[in-house]
Amino acid sequence: MELQKVLCALGFKEAAELENCRKMILAFDENGDGKIDFEEFVEMI
Repeated sequence: MELQKVLCALGFKEAAELENCRKMILAFDENGDGKIDFEEFVEMI
């Protein structure tokens, strides 16, 4: 939901659909916990 809020605030309403947000997180969630932790964030950047 945090990603969804940020994307909406930035004007990316289509990308902010909940399923799209889940897909984005899954693409970088290496440990499978459903969250992007600091190490995963650093890898993503």
